[in-house]
Amino acid sequence: MKAFIDLDLTITSERTAFVISRSFGLEEKTRQILLSREDEYIKSIKISNLLSGIDLRGINKAVLNTKIFDCTEKLLNLLKEKGFEINIVSLAYKQPIQALFKYKLNISNVNIFAPELVVERENSKVIGVKISIGKIETPWCLNCPVCKRYIVRRNKDEFTLAIGDSIVDLCMFLEADKSILIDNGNVPCFLKNKATYVVKDLCSAIRIIENLGDKK
Repeated sequence: MKAFIDLDLTITSERTAFVISRSFGLEEKTRQILLSREDEYIKSIKISNLLSGIDLRGINKAVLNTKIFDCTEKLLNLLKEKGFEINIVSLAYKQPIQALFKYKLNISNVNIFAPELVVERENSKVIGVKISIGKIETPWCLNCPVCKRYIVRRNKDEFTLAIGDSIVDLCMFLEADKSILIDNGNVPCFLKNKATYVVKDLCSAIRIIENLGDKK
């Protein structure tokens, strides 16, 4: 069994791009990029350009200031106890996510599918971002740097669960056997029916997962 889980605003209470950019005085520029109507992969490239020249180690340290939602560790541990493989599928950058799980959550054996920052070998300074080319479009496709629908279809198991909070996470829901939408206002009402379950937070999601074996 496999679980595919979003990061920003599903596990974290704030987008990690804001947390990282704040440490380097780049928060407002990052906000302007993320609020633009450009394709998501363009936003990812532009934010990596803002981070250009910054040591990756500093970025990985900055992301540890990210606040994690209550029940995150309990939910992840419950999934592992039930035999789920944990997969994080995110538009945030891969290396900071790795640091977050290793040093903030103290959770190992997690697969991460996310755009990867490119760094110079000599000094670990950011010089760009690696965009995934695999893609399966949806009617609401936002041209993400990592196609969540493609990731789930390519890697799903005999039973697949998806958890997320936003319109790009609905792409995972199309491929999963069961899905849980964390409803914090980021998904239009007419698309909420794409989710198997709609809950207000991860704590509510735990109650669903506890009984999932009886309903799958």
